Parts: sequence; structure tokens; C-alpha cells
Amino acid sequence: GRREMVVDGEDRDPDKTVFVGNLPQQVTEVLLFELFSQVGPVSRVSVPPQPGDGGGHRGFGFVQFRDGPVNSSRHSAQYATRVLHGLALFGSPITVRWSSSGSSSGGGALGP
Repeated sequence: GRREMVVDGEDRDPDKTVFVGNLPQQVTEVLLFELFSQVGPVSRVSVPPQPGDGGGHRGFGFVQFRDGPVNSSRHSAQYATRVLHGLALFGSPITVRWSSSGSSSGGGALGP
């Protein structure tokens, strides 16, 4: 089944969500929840599984933030793209960027 954690039943919202890529197989949605919670309040984490019964995931996931007492969800998401992009998990630098291309303000190349 789908590997997902949802807090308070929040609906999906691409404007509050970052794409996390280059995930090693050891990374779980719980680990992503813990990691991204350092940046801001997380409402939803999903890591799409590999097709078939082999287990494992497809090497990427999505983390959605919610508005907190200090920062808005968009601020947390933007902060995550700056702070966590390139962080090494189990020796692999992860990619963190806006999940919906229309969300990133300021433009500029995302890089490889």
C-alpha cells in the first residue's frame, strides 16, 4: 500500500509541498517527518512505493507543511529548499525543491 503519514487529516496542497528526491532505500516517511519537522510543522509525508511486491520506494517523496505559530507553510517550505537541499542521508545528497513549479518565487535555475 501507499506509504504516507498525515497529521490532522490535512488535504494535499501543492503550494505547501516540497519534492524530495534522490532518497536512499533506508529512508522512511518517519525519518522524513522527523527531519523536515526541524524546519517547520509538517502535515503530510508520502513516499510512493515501488510497483509490485518487492517493497522499497521509488527514491522520492513529498513533504507538506502547515501553518505554524511562527511561520507560514510557504515560508517553511521555502526554508526547507534552502536548508535541506543537498543534505546527505545515508551518504546520498537529497534534492529538495518546490513540488509545483508555479510556487517558487524569484525563479532561477534549480540545478541538476
